[in-house]
Amino acid sequence: MQDAPALEAPAAVSQLDVSFPSALPLADAASEQPVPSLAPSGPALLTMPTYGGTLAAVRALGAAGIPVTVAGTELLAPARWSRHTQRFVSCPDPRELDRFTEWLLRFGEREPGHFLYPTSDDLAWLFATRAEELRRHYLLFQPPVATIVQLLDKKRLHTVCSEVGLPTMPTWFPADAGEVEQLQRELPFPLVIKPRTQVLLTTRNHGELVLDRDELVRRYRAWCSRDRYLPGSEADFGDVSGPMLQRFASSADLGVYSISGFVARNGAVLGARASRKVLQRPSRVGVGMCFEDAPVEQSVLEGLARLCRRVGYFGVFEAEFVVESDRHQLIDFNPRFYGQMHFEIARGLPLPLLAYHSARGEEAELVRLAADAREHDSRGSVYVFGFALGMLLTLGGLTGTVSPAEKLRWKTWYGEHQGRVVDGLVVRGDRMPAVVDGAQIVWSALRHPRAYYRHILRSAG
Repeated sequence: MQDAPALEAPAAVSQLDVSFPSALPLADAASEQPVPSLAPSGPALLTMPTYGGTLAAVRALGAAGIPVTVAGTELLAPARWSRHTQRFVSCPDPRELDRFTEWLLRFGEREPGHFLYPTSDDLAWLFATRAEELRRHYLLFQPPVATIVQLLDKKRLHTVCSEVGLPTMPTWFPADAGEVEQLQRELPFPLVIKPRTQVLLTTRNHGELVLDRDELVRRYRAWCSRDRYLPGSEADFGDVSGPMLQRFASSADLGVYSISGFVARNGAVLGARASRKVLQRPSRVGVGMCFEDAPVEQSVLEGLARLCRRVGYFGVFEAEFVVESDRHQLIDFNPRFYGQMHFEIARGLPLPLLAYHSARGEEAELVRLAADAREHDSRGSVYVFGFALGMLLTLGGLTGTVSPAEKLRWKTWYGEHQGRVVDGLVVRGDRMPAVVDGAQIVWSALRHPRAYYRHILRSAG
């Protein structure tokens, strides 16, 4: 099974396009090729069933009548238990690269024609680097590996952002601890130590805050000895073992701004939504727990469109920014399904369906979905992982890490948005994923109480 035919833009739309047209000029007569014969509502295969983006994709595709197979290993995986999951199959851990890739190819040989899309940074890179083999059996909507590496390696990403005029947070990429020691007295504080890429990072550490200048070199060395990479990506990424240093803005505490959307193969943005992350854990460098709807800043979206066109990216994306004095500075770009994607789907932007129909070359359906997304009004809505928030406030109150005022603040915030709350897990008619996720959170807290206290409760104070 091959990728859908390349849908090239005609000369009339060769310039940057970030509008939401009623008719999408995705192909001209000269570039049209016959689309392979495809079964209506052909199947999809999704991996990483513990991830929020996987669950969101399962629900969106399944609700549209698309048969979804979920592959994974975990019992307490929310996507495994969704009513939209037609079946669950066991597979090796994706980080066991050879075993997982061999399994994927054998599954494709037995059951060709599944739509396949990445649900993590590891898989965004893996599917790109093995695309030639995968497209024999799967429907892909897959940019080349050079594109994915430019987006997932923060050093390369910062370089290309500078070239297209997209602001980024001030960041340094020291070669070793000796260079950090030389820079130490000149760097602004606080700083965040971050990995250059999450691809095959053993700890999946998103970063750690350094407040004390005299602690920087020690913390840098500790990171290098602890946060290592699995072998396998060196041919594409080179040596990324040394972390980067990024200025930490106090405004990051007030909410990271995010734009998510979909880019067609010709570079046109078919839809976009924005949100603000207002609560995360750990508090300063962590995973989002509460989000608010925000307006799409057109100049920022245009910058992202220039970035995608420069590197040749198409597909689903999520980009995060820190805002200072109305200046949006990029800190991350996710070329894949991502954690809070359900928020965009609930706000009328069905990202998994856009990817699915693009892979199948179904242009008319893309036109319809883009037009519907343009008409959707979702102003004032919020997104929350309700059980996790309730557990945080309850246990935080008992342990004294959440003050009564803070507890009241979030209860009031939740109440003020009644009727406009989108829960990350709870969906009417499909409640088992929420039950499973709640059980997983409780089980993890009981197994690792110190880690839960340190990363979730203590950071709330």
